Amino acid sequence: MSGAQIPGGYILLSRKLINSSIMNKPPLYLKVWLWLLLEAQHSEYRGLKRGQVFVNIPDLVKAMSYKVGYRTESPTKRQIQCVLDWLRNPDDGNANGTMNEPMIVTTKVTRGLLVTIVKYDYYQDSENYERSNESNNDSNTTVKRTLRQRSTINKNDKECNKNDKKDIIYNILEHWNSKKIVVHNKGTKKFQSILQRLNTLLKDFSVDEIKLAIDRYDKMLKDQSYVYCSYIWSLDDFLGRERFTAFLNDGSKWINYLRHKEKKVGGAVVNGPDRQDSTRDNESNKNYSKFKYDPEKGIDESGVF
Repeated sequence: MSGAQIPGGYILLSRKLINSSIMNKPPLYLKVWLWLLLEAQHSEYRGLKRGQVFVNIPDLVKAMSYKVGYRTESPTKRQIQCVLDWLRNPDDGNANGTMNEPMIVTTKVTRGLLVTIVKYDYYQDSENYERSNESNNDSNTTVKRTLRQRSTINKNDKECNKNDKKDIIYNILEHWNSKKIVVHNKGTKKFQSILQRLNTLLKDFSVDEIKLAIDRYDKMLKDQSYVYCSYIWSLDDFLGRERFTAFLNDGSKWINYLRHKEKKVGGAVVNGPDRQDSTRDNESNKNYSKFKYDPEKGIDESGVF
């Protein structure tokens, strides 16, 4: 045997899965199903038979969680319950009638559920699968046709993804403009720079995180009791990574603002100098001082850049 053995064992996954009705369900359904297959006992152990696994809803919620930038997204308990209900009684799904019988059987036990994978022994026995050389000759034509179809689909997907990304960026820009801090128009020189920054940020951060940072900056800027956020940035300047992330949950600017809010005693604010005297960060930012800032209208950048 060449190379080191892969630790942790393995499961067998039938290619019939791609034609099953679970592929028409939201991604959470397939993720839960694969998790159950991977966690199920391959041999009897501590009262669990082959193909059984003990679960509880909170643990499943945690196992199905995923990251979006710095934020953790988790399904609800109700969503997990709906997936388990469906696995107990899948719909017919397709004309071939595949996977129209229960995929799991559950039994309520103390602190959770005992899940039994239906036909676990059958699907986890390699002897029950066709050998590749038995069907390759008959499927060559189908494979070639499928590859051509996938090539066309991939081209269409790339075009759709490009359009979706453009819509997302415009949506963020509209969200920024709604705050009326510095209003950006598509025809300005600054617009292309904004597009490039957003394209870069969206690789690591979600739309919700970017909008949240914008909302917090707007809130802090317009809070007359807070003197340490009087600087006015364009969206391009705001999206600089060190500035943008400072307004997220662990960001220094947001943390300082929360501390400021906690220092209010009896209606009086324990704060620094008057708002007009605050010059912190002003020297390192673009000078908008010659433009009048109106909380209702903001600053229109037409002719500025």
